[in-house]
Amino acid sequence: MKKILLLIVVFICANGYSQKDSITSYLDRELKITTNKNEAKYIETIVKKDSLWEFALYYRDGKIFKKRFSKNNVGKKYVGKSLEFHRNGKLSKRSFYNVEGELEGKILTLFDNGNKNYTGFHKNGVPSGLWKYYHYNGNLAAKFYHDANGDIEKYILFNEKGEELKDDVYTKFRKPVFKKGEEEFSSKINYLMDNLSYAINTKIDINFIIDVDGSIRDVWVANTIPNKLGEEISNFFESIKGWEPAEEMNRKIPYIYSIALNIKTRVID
Repeated sequence: MKKILLLIVVFICANGYSQKDSITSYLDRELKITTNKNEAKYIETIVKKDSLWEFALYYRDGKIFKKRFSKNNVGKKYVGKSLEFHRNGKLSKRSFYNVEGELEGKILTLFDNGNKNYTGFHKNGVPSGLWKYYHYNGNLAAKFYHDANGDIEKYILFNEKGEELKDDVYTKFRKPVFKKGEEEFSSKINYLMDNLSYAINTKIDINFIIDVDGSIRDVWVANTIPNKLGEEISNFFESIKGWEPAEEMNRKIPYIYSIALNIKTRVID
């Protein structure tokens, strides 16, 4: 009887320790914890690693999205290396946090094709010195020089061929725009909803990339749905033409677009 009681106590202690040093949560599209696993877009794991906690964020299908470290298990202050990844598994961003939880040192970002996106430096959380931005094809797009306050004091722009531009006007950031207007895009979504070959009563989170040429690629659904429905949705969005791509710091960039749809059960002929 004593042996059985001892085993129970050991199990409780071990189980309590594992729960304390390892936390798994399901997050929705706004990175908020949800109890509905089917509506989860991400899975977050928090694991004790020596004196730090490792925060790893995964897409619903298990692909890694982010990995960072913190001194506590609530992630109020990140320290050390921070990594982000594209859906294809390639590195998206590498940056560093100092002991105060501020971005510090060199930052490197890459496009999903492996080419550089932008590079720069932080000092106590503020952009510092020279930052370089690149076109999707790998050519230099801009040089921005920051003062001690992080403000841009000088810049040089280049076209997609790498030639310096005389026009000093640039767009800091602009989201992609559907050329025929939001109402027309909404009508296309309504058409999809009304013409699915079959429907299930659920909310799905659809994501896709609007490429630098305005085309749609890499459509994926965060939720678990039948393969046939997933293929139908993917083919539909990839067929949509007429996007003006996103712009940032004098170049066109790929942009991840997300949309949530409430599909209701209906009778299908």
